[in-house]
Parts: sequence; structure tokens; C-alpha cells
Amino acid sequence: MNQEKYISLIIKQFSEKLSSEEEKVLSEWESSDITNRKLKDKLKASWDKAKHYKEDVNVNEKDAWSNISSKLHVKTKKTTNPNIPKTIPIWRRPLSIAASLLVLAACSWFLLSDANGQKISYSTNTNETLDITLPDGSLIYLNENSQIAYLEEEGQRNVNLNGEAFFDVSHDAANPFVVKSNNTTTTVLGTKFNINAKSNELTEVSLYEGKVSFDGADQKSTILLPGNMIRHSSNQNKTELLPFKNENAIAWKTKELKFENDKIEEVIKTIEAYFDREIELKLNGNDCVFTSNFKDPKYNDVIEVLKFTYDLSIESRNSSDIINIKDCK
Repeated sequence: MNQEKYISLIIKQFSEKLSSEEEKVLSEWESSDITNRKLKDKLKASWDKAKHYKEDVNVNEKDAWSNISSKLHVKTKKTTNPNIPKTIPIWRRPLSIAASLLVLAACSWFLLSDANGQKISYSTNTNETLDITLPDGSLIYLNENSQIAYLEEEGQRNVNLNGEAFFDVSHDAANPFVVKSNNTTTTVLGTKFNINAKSNELTEVSLYEGKVSFDGADQKSTILLPGNMIRHSSNQNKTELLPFKNENAIAWKTKELKFENDKIEEVIKTIEAYFDREIELKLNGNDCVFTSNFKDPKYNDVIEVLKFTYDLSIESRNSSDIINIKDCK
């Protein structure tokens, strides 16, 4: 029986559709090799993580495997540098939600196993994000113009990041999750956090849930708790632990901008970062604050709200603007 058949049996077992004879076959396969048991454990983590997306789905194990396994060999050929230009979030596909995530995790497992210790890489282009599900069930949301590489070895889940990503890490005390970026190391067991390492000189880690340990070059570890952020300067080899309140730090992921009595200077910085557009702000001695929420924001819509809120003029120059605020109203 080939590996695909065992994956199908695992899906049927999780769906409580396994016959007694199939249960025996699967049990013998699982006990025959520690690698088989480890694969099943990782698929169980992915299955449990996927169940909450939709409870009332009919799992078609055969279709689930056929839908994704057809792409397995293509992806395997690209293990050295499988740049993926675009993906559709798995839970939006018509295929059974949990089964799809499980089989995709299985594919990832085979790719990692076949790579013989080599890193598996993903990258994004401008105006492009990527949702990645790792074999352990952890989720990575990769921002635009970013690169990430994953390698699991010697009881440790290793990630190298260049750019920005949000992590939702599955808890596994025996296998720490380690992210390296700009000569810094962030170590977790299971948590949600964002790392911005777009600049070669500056790394920012913002913690939303759980606990992480952060190590700058030649510095002692710093423990982050929810609501904390780390800002590390590579040039100065300086690390700052700061309170974290800016929800817009992951606006690239949530597709939402939120402002509540925020200073206009900070608002403009957030708009610049989100839309990747240079803005010069002239306050003319005004001290302005801004409150508004934008879902799936468009640059022109945000500017129109600013115009309605303040007495201002705007001068556009290619990919940059000059905003001149005459009065806060």
C-alpha cells in the first residue's frame, strides 16, 4: 500500500469513518516506523487546527487526496527554491476544509522529508501576500516583498525571515520554533507575533499572545509578554522593550486601518507604510488628532476622509504627496 493510501486512512480515522479492518492496517503501519507515527501526529495537529473553520463539512478523503497529490511531484521538483507567486486561502476552496488542510500538510511533510535537510523557501512580490501552513499546523502570513525559509531538524523548527511575517505557532514544548532575522533570534513554544525585518538595520517584534524570547547580537535574551514589542537596531546593537498599542502594525494582514485620537504625524506614517507611498506632512504649527476606521482601505478613500476632516491641500508628485494642513477644524 503506497503512502497516499495511508494518508487516506488517516483522514478517514479522524473523520470517524474507519472500518475495523482498516484500523488494523493503519495501526500496523503506524507502529512499524517512528517516522510514520511522527507524520500522523503532525497531521493530527493540522486537523485539529482546521476543524474550527467549518464544522458541517462532508469529508471526501479520495477527492481531498486527488485534488492536491496531483501537484505533489511538481512541488517536489521545486524544493530547492519553490517560489510561489500566489495562493488562495485553503479554507475558501470548495474541497472539505479540514481534509484539504490535512492533505496539504501531508504534502509539505513529504517535501520536507524528501529535501534531505535542505530548506524549503517561499517568497512574495510587490502587492502580494502568502498564507503558509507548516506540517506542525503552524500558520505563517507572509507580507509583500518578503522571503522565508523553513527547516525542521534536531528537535527544532527553524525559520529564516527577510521582510515581514505574522506567525501563529502551534504549541510544541519539545520542538521550539525559532525565527532568525537580521542577526536576531526569536524563540517561541506556541504564540502569535509579528516580525518586521524589512530594513537590514531594524527588526521589530510585536507580541499578541503567549511568550517569546528575543536575542540580539551579543546581547542577553529579552522576554516579551503580550502587549510588548522589541525594537532592535543592528547598527547600534541596541534593543528597546516598548509597550505595544498600535493595531495597525499588522494592517497588511487584517486589511484594516484603525485610528482613535492618534496624532496626525503617526497617522501619516501608518498610511505611508501601508500604501508604500512617500508623504511629506506640513502642519504649520497645528496639533491635530485623527479618528477613523477603514476596512480594505484604498489610498484615495483615506485621503478623501482626511480632506473632509481637516482644512488641507495636497500636491501630488508621481509616487509621493505633500499634505499641507492649514487648520485642524
